[in-house]
Amino acid sequence: MFFDNGQEFGNAENDIFLGSGFVTNLSVTNTTTANPTGGTRSFSPAAPQLQSRVPIDYKYPYTQQWSLDVQRELARGWIVDVGYYGNNGIHLPGFIDNNQPAENAYLNCTTATPCMSGPNAITFNTTVNGQPVVAVTTANTNKLNVLRPYIGWNGGNAFREIYTSNYHGLQSQLLKQFRGNSLINVAYTWSHTLTTYQADRTMGNIMPIQGHIRDNNYGPGIGDRRHVLTANFVWELPWLHQQQGAVGKVIGGWQVSGIQTFQTGLPATVSSRQLLDPTGADCLGPSPCAFRANQVGDPNSNEPQGFEGWFNSSAFADPAVGQATITSERPGAVRLPGFWRTDLGLFKNLKFTERFGGQFRFESFNIFNHLDPICCASFSMANANFNKIRAARDPRILQLGLKFNF
Repeated sequence: MFFDNGQEFGNAENDIFLGSGFVTNLSVTNTTTANPTGGTRSFSPAAPQLQSRVPIDYKYPYTQQWSLDVQRELARGWIVDVGYYGNNGIHLPGFIDNNQPAENAYLNCTTATPCMSGPNAITFNTTVNGQPVVAVTTANTNKLNVLRPYIGWNGGNAFREIYTSNYHGLQSQLLKQFRGNSLINVAYTWSHTLTTYQADRTMGNIMPIQGHIRDNNYGPGIGDRRHVLTANFVWELPWLHQQQGAVGKVIGGWQVSGIQTFQTGLPATVSSRQLLDPTGADCLGPSPCAFRANQVGDPNSNEPQGFEGWFNSSAFADPAVGQATITSERPGAVRLPGFWRTDLGLFKNLKFTERFGGQFRFESFNIFNHLDPICCASFSMANANFNKIRAARDPRILQLGLKFNF
C-alpha cells in the first residue's frame, strides 16, 4: 500500500491567485494623488470563477497492489514466468465543478413560471432549428448563474479525492540465456485498467457532469493498452572472440540484436459540438467541463481505418432537442490505432590492445519503415479535422556510432 499527497497542494497554492479577491479589482485611471478618486473608475461585473477548492476533510490518495507470480525453469535453460498483477487506486484526485446548477433545474424557468434574479425574470424559452423549446444554448447559458448553489460565482474547478481506478494484468515471459552474451526473450501482457477520472490534471470532456461519476464517468484509463507483445534477442557470433591476427580483427567480435514490438491502441473520447446543454450543467459556459457526445452505436465496429476517418463516426450524435439527460458516451469509447515496429542493431567490438578497445555500432529503428498512424487530429465533432489522421510515428531511422574505450 502506498500513500501520496497527490498534486493538489501545488495547484491550490498557485491557482488561488486566480480567485476573485485577486482578479476582480476596482481600477482608477487618469487620477492624481490630490484627488485619488477623481479619475475614471472601472469594475468588471462578470461573475468570478471559484478556484481550487480543496475539501476540509482531505483524504490522502493511496494505492493497493498485489501479485501472484510463478517462475519455472524448463529443459535446456529455458525459463517461463507467468504472473497476475493488480492494483486499486483510492481517493484519487481530480476536478469537479462544485458550483454547477442542479440537474434539469432550468426546466422550471419558463415563461409561465420564471425564475427570479432580483426584479429580473429568467426563462429558458428559446427556439432551436425553428422549434420553440425550453433549452440551454450558447446564447442563454449565462442565465444559469441564477441557479447555482453559490449565487454570483461562475463554475468552479475544485479538487476532490473521490475518484478510483483499478488494474488487472496477465504478464508472461519466456527467456533463454545462451553461451556468452547471446539471449532471446519474449514478453506478453494482457491488461485492463478502468478509472472514474482519466487524468488528474485534465478538465473538459473527462469531467463528471452534475455528480454522475460511477454511472457515466467510469471507463478505460488513459494508458489502457490491452495487448503488448515484445520480443528481443542478442546474438554474439561464436567465432574468433579473441580477435587475434588480421582475420580475427575483421571477423571476430560481432553482435546482432533486435527488438520487435506489437501494441494495441489507446482509448479516446469524442466531444459533441457543444450546441445544447441537455441538463443545464453550464458546460457551454465558464464551467471547466465539456459535453461528450451521445453514443448511438459501436465506434470500433465497421470502422474505415483510413486517413480521412479512423473510427466509425456515425456512432456519435449531438444532444437532441428536448433531451434532458446527460450524454451517453463514457470516456474512452474509441480505440485508436495500435503500432508495431522492428529495430535491429549490428555491433562490432574492437580490441586494439589489452588496455584500449572500442565499438562500432550500426542501429536501425523501424527498419521496415512501417507506417504507424497517430489518431486523431481532433476528437471534437465541431472541428474540421475530427476523426482524421494528420500525423504518424517516426519513419525509418538509421544511425552510426563509434566509441573508444581506455
